[in-house]
Amino acid sequence: MQKVTKKSRSAKACHACHASKVRCDITVTGPPCNRCKKRGITDCSTFPSRRGTYDRKEWLRKRQLQQQQQQQQQQQPSQQGKDSLPQQPEAAAPISSIYNTQSGARERDTLPGPQQDVPSDPIPPPAPVELPRTRPNVQSPAQYSSASSNSVGSFGQDDDSGESWECVVEYFLKKKKSKIQKSALTFLGESSPLTTLLRSLKSSGHIQINGLENGDTPNSNPGSSPTVDPETRALEEKGCFKLPNKSALETLFRYYFENVHPFNPIINRVWFSQHYKSNTLSYLLIHSVCFAASYHCPMSAIFEAEFTSRKQAKYSFYMKAKNLFDCNYEKDKLIALQSCILLSFWAGKPNDVWNPRTWLGVAFSIAEDLGMHRSTKGTDMSASDKSHLRIMWWTLCNRDIMTSLTFGRPPRVTLERCDVEKLTLDDFAAADEDPGDSMFGHREIVQSFYHMEVSKLTKMLHQVFMARCDPNAPRSSALNSSQYQQLLAWRSEIPSQIDWENNKDSIFAICLRILYHHVTLYIFRPRTSDTTSAEDCSLDKSLESASEIAMAASKLSMKSMISVPQDVYGSFFMAMVILAIDTRSHMSSNPEASSMQLQICKMVLSQSEGSWDHAQWVIKIFDRLMEQQNQLDNTDNNSAAATPTATGNNLSSMNNWVPNSSFDSQLPFHQPQPMPELDTSMKSLTDFCVPEYSDLFKIIFGGDNVT
Repeated sequence: MQKVTKKSRSAKACHACHASKVRCDITVTGPPCNRCKKRGITDCSTFPSRRGTYDRKEWLRKRQLQQQQQQQQQQQPSQQGKDSLPQQPEAAAPISSIYNTQSGARERDTLPGPQQDVPSDPIPPPAPVELPRTRPNVQSPAQYSSASSNSVGSFGQDDDSGESWECVVEYFLKKKKSKIQKSALTFLGESSPLTTLLRSLKSSGHIQINGLENGDTPNSNPGSSPTVDPETRALEEKGCFKLPNKSALETLFRYYFENVHPFNPIINRVWFSQHYKSNTLSYLLIHSVCFAASYHCPMSAIFEAEFTSRKQAKYSFYMKAKNLFDCNYEKDKLIALQSCILLSFWAGKPNDVWNPRTWLGVAFSIAEDLGMHRSTKGTDMSASDKSHLRIMWWTLCNRDIMTSLTFGRPPRVTLERCDVEKLTLDDFAAADEDPGDSMFGHREIVQSFYHMEVSKLTKMLHQVFMARCDPNAPRSSALNSSQYQQLLAWRSEIPSQIDWENNKDSIFAICLRILYHHVTLYIFRPRTSDTTSAEDCSLDKSLESASEIAMAASKLSMKSMISVPQDVYGSFFMAMVILAIDTRSHMSSNPEASSMQLQICKMVLSQSEGSWDHAQWVIKIFDRLMEQQNQLDNTDNNSAAATPTATGNNLSSMNNWVPNSSFDSQLPFHQPQPMPELDTSMKSLTDFCVPEYSDLFKIIFGGDNVT
């Protein structure tokens, strides 16, 4: 019997033969092949082969792994009936720190995937029942003794199967009737061509990207293998997945929701508590919360977290959060936005790119992507989600304008182009419910009234900024009077629950009082830009508001300074500038009172050096001021008989600096002696605020020493 030999497959085939799945002899005859000649096909070219271009063993191993996982998923219902607690495989050990339940000692993290030796057997060891996620779920401190079944995958590279803007079109074409989830929200503005194309199908620009639906985690990738990519390994080496021990972490949480959250209610506490207990909190959010809490907690909490100083704790949490943010580790935009707001507490250095204004700029970019700046009346979204977005937006706007005034930078947002609704009591009742656990704080009704009134002041401050700090704004005393009357009208309508006259010991009422006088001070204070008229300034009202802020600061100093919000400290700074001008120039009839109030503000900032990063250099500036003032007083006393006191007629000889307004020429300064140039560090500090305070610093320091 003749042995039949199986014909070998061709190494290459042309496109036509490949499509017909027939043998091709193009490698023998050259193009065109015999079959193409018979068919009359002239365009005969070889079909590219994938043979040898990929690892077949690796492909086979992954295929076997998928089959095994499918079998385990099918057996899971019957297995649950037998075992109440399924065994966790070693390959799914968590990336976060594992703690010994008896000794509490921290062991080295165990990484899944490439960190372990790969067996020679092509069939891998048993994998978890549930497919691993790209982003590891945080190991909840409430479950430190147990290991998580989630592992880490790639998050730094784009996924071919991921979402794209085609999802937007699909969303419109399918016209989904389900409510939009805020975690998957995006916004199409009026100028977008897509909005014009699809406006007949939807009445609102708020739509949903489908990538985060159905309970998927932000970085989920069901088809990924349980491996650790280089970026994740680098983050792990930097400690980005290591947390304080359970007790210390919960202590930081407690102080965050006790001192930070009441003035920055950007986190839904019910959501936070549920994710904390279910081991699904974001690492980025955890580090951001701990970072903010480090500013507003006692030193005992810092020591409990095993840090030697508050500065070390803030730096550690900040760098962990920033490393995660820089790697685009967190895909949930809401979490990224919340983290940006909290990370704006970081002052940085004068020449650093990342400072409060940078973080807030990124936060506004995310907020506008989510459409927070626009009305959600026509959006099919739950009432609690709408309320949460509004609360976050107005908190961000208030932080923006306060840092703008403090550092002399224009606001990041133009409220005239926004139509978001005002805050109401219902917003806080829907989006800031009490979780029922003391660790996550308790909301008082006065907090809601505070944020409602502050959002109104925020809009007024934007108008004042444009009138007083914009170099192209018209100079008009009538405009100042109109803005002040608007402020007085707001003052007359303050609810009794937040009125500082009726609630003298409430920290919310005291802070609102400070912000009220802060607005008054900016309406009537000396203008920093060049002008030929001082008719729009009111020295009396500026000094009166500065004195009120100093007195409110003294009341706060008798309380715990860790409860004072970040945005109030900028009011102290501006009040100190006005008081220093009066101390130096004797604008009022009682400059000694201004000097005493200046010392009060300086004392309050001294107590708050750990709670406000800018306090140290602000104190340094005014220490230098007092040093100069003492030198001037000694010089005046020694030369009183020979040198007359300077008046408004000879101010132009003051260090060759010519006043740039009639307001400046009316100030009865002492004529200062030439002072040495500021050292490099002082120049660096004052340069940080030059656009807003340069002329005022000239008045205080008496010349061009501050540029």
